[in-house]
Amino acid sequence: MPTAGRLASKIPCSWSIAVFGKHFAIQLGKMLNKKATSGTNQKPYLANSNVRWGNFETHNLQTMHFNSDEMDKFSLRPGDLIVCEGGEVGRAAVWDGRIAPCYFQKALHRLRPIDKEVDVVFARYFLDFSVCTGLINSIIGTTSISHFTREQFLRFPIWFPTVEEQKLLVTILSTWERAIEEAERLLALKQRRKRALMQQLLTGQQRFPEFAKSKGTQDTLLGPIAVDWPLNPISTVFERVRRKNGTSTDRVLTASGQHGLVDQRDYFDRNVAGVSLEGYYVLERGEFAYNRSAMKGYPYGAIKRLDARECGAVSTLYHCFGLKDRESDSDFFMHLFEFGLLNRQLRRICQVGGRAHGLLNVTAGDFEKMLVPVPSKEEQVRIAGVLNKCDEEIEQLKAQLEALKKQKKGLMQQLLTGRVRVAAEG
Repeated sequence: MPTAGRLASKIPCSWSIAVFGKHFAIQLGKMLNKKATSGTNQKPYLANSNVRWGNFETHNLQTMHFNSDEMDKFSLRPGDLIVCEGGEVGRAAVWDGRIAPCYFQKALHRLRPIDKEVDVVFARYFLDFSVCTGLINSIIGTTSISHFTREQFLRFPIWFPTVEEQKLLVTILSTWERAIEEAERLLALKQRRKRALMQQLLTGQQRFPEFAKSKGTQDTLLGPIAVDWPLNPISTVFERVRRKNGTSTDRVLTASGQHGLVDQRDYFDRNVAGVSLEGYYVLERGEFAYNRSAMKGYPYGAIKRLDARECGAVSTLYHCFGLKDRESDSDFFMHLFEFGLLNRQLRRICQVGGRAHGLLNVTAGDFEKMLVPVPSKEEQVRIAGVLNKCDEEIEQLKAQLEALKKQKKGLMQQLLTGRVRVAAEG
């Protein structure tokens, strides 16, 4: 991990080297406590979760009590640099005054410029650079409860060219940042569009004309479903997978909500399974596993299909299953499970059964009795084709976004060390 000394030794001799405390007044926010939440002078404040990389999310601001002295001490002005003290340490944005008055919580630092030697947006990019290069972690450590104290921040190094060159650097990096924001906007739009299509297509509320022999929907345990779609138990479409591992594979898989079925060594950076895998199930490509653990975005567990490799071992705590025959389309059911169309039925089961050992108490028998819509194979394929195309477009946008982020990171490493200059020295 690079140190401040190693990085600073590579900057141009004409650049200045100082500490943040020389150019900014650094103030931690007000501590949230019971008295603050119950006081009569309630005012909106920024919390850690409201600060993004370069911008703010302010639709869900909370309030707490500030007396007259605290209102002066913890107020925000346009041009204040707001920096996360914990969590993603160093995540920062420049306050734009969109809400007035507004204050800030103790989980944040407010940096208010003392002089005009350091452009505040340049300072924000320097903190981004410090996170990307590991400079901040070299100061505060990398534990799960790392905090960037005020004392550390006052002594934290910053190097910079003239204000004129700082502004040129800000202009260049802002161009990439705007491109990243636009890519993120397009990605979110495409994801919302896919979600809307899933709602319409996977329930039969929107049909392809050649398949819509009957119109309308029926009220079911899954919600409104096309009136002419059969609802069959999972056991009639899928068969349980119970093949034991033996010595077939040493690759242990975890069903992650965000990443699908992934190798535990990649997901946890270590193998968390026991030494012996003989009792584990072997899942083969195209088969499904139901992780009964509630997780973000998957309140009733996640059902994932193995796509990334030929086989892997999964815990017997998972319910594993595969299609019985070629009369059903695997992609259709993959999208159906991902959409959460089983959640209503799972919720009813969980309300009765509760939890066992931290897992949702959904037995294999309960799972197989749940109903799934089964349109014709041809209609399944058409629906899956539309959603697969959405996935392809989403993956392309994700790749573009990651490329832009990588380019911005490379630019920061070149520009904020002076390896590449944008203004004449002197």
